[in-house]
Amino acid sequence: MKRIYIMVGLLAAIFTAHAQIVNCDQIKAENTRLRAEIVALKGGAASTTNTSLATVTDEANKIDFRVASVTGSRKSQMVTVVVVVTNRVANRSMFNSDIRSFTDAQGEEYKLMDYKYGADKTMKNLMTEAPLKVTYVFGGILSSVAKITSLPYPYSFNKNMDGAGYTSSRIEFRDLTITWK
Repeated sequence: MKRIYIMVGLLAAIFTAHAQIVNCDQIKAENTRLRAEIVALKGGAASTTNTSLATVTDEANKIDFRVASVTGSRKSQMVTVVVVVTNRVANRSMFNSDIRSFTDAQGEEYKLMDYKYGADKTMKNLMTEAPLKVTYVFGGILSSVAKITSLPYPYSFNKNMDGAGYTSSRIEFRDLTITWK
């Protein structure tokens, strides 16, 4: 009987410790976001994080998507969106996003012109806690467009490094302010 009580106590301790670790990761992410927001509100340097940028977490797949920048070029009429993707669980293979366009506040749609996963266009592996920079370039955008109202972000990956367990999902970024240069 004592063995059963000891076993139940050990299992309860393990589950409690695991729940605290997961909660701790969420708190750390929220803390980082709030610190950047405080710096921006205090009028920090131009290189600080723009409060209009977003982080979206797909909790089901344990992947964080952070918009690092949204920059427009008046001369070329292009907008570049940089998203940093971070996988929070075991390594995964063949990350691929299927972004096609974004819309502005007037409902105008702007098509994707170019993209890169890291340094090239090939699908990448998502290593545990190793950020992957993904760059998207949209064209034909006048500088009068102040923000991206909706940026749908469908994506897919294999849950295992051997290529098994294909999964697709979708998140959406909303109300991203474009910094024009």
